[in-house]
Amino acid sequence: MLIVSLAVWAILVAAVIYIDNPGSMVTTTPQQQTGTPSSTNITARVIDISDYRELDILNNMSGYYLLYFEQKDCPGCKEVSPAIERYFSNNNAEVALVRIHIDDIFNSNQDAAFRLISRYNVLGTPTLILFHNGAEVARHIGVFRGDQYEGLKKFIEDGLRSRNSDGGTILSPLLPLSLGFLAAISPCSLPMLALFMVVSKNPGRGIINIVKTFVSMIVVLVPASLGLGLLFTSGRLLGVSLYYSLITYIGVVTLLWGALTFIDREPMISASGRVSLLLPILGMQCSFPFLLALLSMIPKNPVDASIQALVFSIGYSAPYIVASMSSGKASRTIRALSTGKSAKIFKYMQGVILVSIGAYVIINGLPYIVG
Repeated sequence: MLIVSLAVWAILVAAVIYIDNPGSMVTTTPQQQTGTPSSTNITARVIDISDYRELDILNNMSGYYLLYFEQKDCPGCKEVSPAIERYFSNNNAEVALVRIHIDDIFNSNQDAAFRLISRYNVLGTPTLILFHNGAEVARHIGVFRGDQYEGLKKFIEDGLRSRNSDGGTILSPLLPLSLGFLAAISPCSLPMLALFMVVSKNPGRGIINIVKTFVSMIVVLVPASLGLGLLFTSGRLLGVSLYYSLITYIGVVTLLWGALTFIDREPMISASGRVSLLLPILGMQCSFPFLLALLSMIPKNPVDASIQALVFSIGYSAPYIVASMSSGKASRTIRALSTGKSAKIFKYMQGVILVSIGAYVIINGLPYIVG
């Protein structure tokens, strides 16, 4: 099945390369995209920045303005964005909005994305930073508690009342811990978390075995969190992303696994503890801003970068450890459901789940495989 999956994956990649042929693309400048020169956008109430050539706008902002850092496949952004649209559609003329699409800027110029994230100390998305005449007044990372609109409104109004600012915000050292935990249960990681529970071996009930599994995962994830940033930025062969190649290949394997389950040809796929650690590594793609931030920190302060990578990995590992501890019970449940009258229903459910996971990974990975 792995060979068939490789053939299917190669066909998909070839199709993406063919569709993404630069000869069929029309390039436009930021001025052509907006229809007006970039300099005139400075006075606009809402500014969208998707290209590194538009970043100079940030140097000429005045008054109150909100920088909203977002990216594709960011679950928190999907919750906050409607609230932002609603707030700035209600004629709140005192504050301008600048939406910054980090992943698009990265695709247009990697160095510019590094400088941007380092300049504003962006560790995750969504990040909202309120400025007054170039000085930072308030910062919020992630979604708001309760109603998103009311939370956003209170955040901005509190910032407007606080005109005195030291020009920066001290970030909590525990922030990477929460970012890691949220990344592990994000849409990018959940498919890998589900597969991890299926293929990984139960570490056992003893506290020593659990600690061993936890330590081994941390030992792998700390360098992986730094290495993934490098793989994001330079991991290409002939224009093809090595990271997303691996992501989409696993997606194809999972999809075919589910398809074969429908026809009672389910392959026996299992992985040793070391091999199964590949899955949480691949699930870190939603942590794109944090990984870039770590890379930008390494030349200036490698110790802080390593500490933040460690704290992030601890938070990220927690759900995977729980999944690993549950794998034994899950396996027994699966074996019980796979026999008797409920076997056929379970097979269909298992097939649907695997096909859904595979399709999700493929659909979200293919657009980034070539560039």
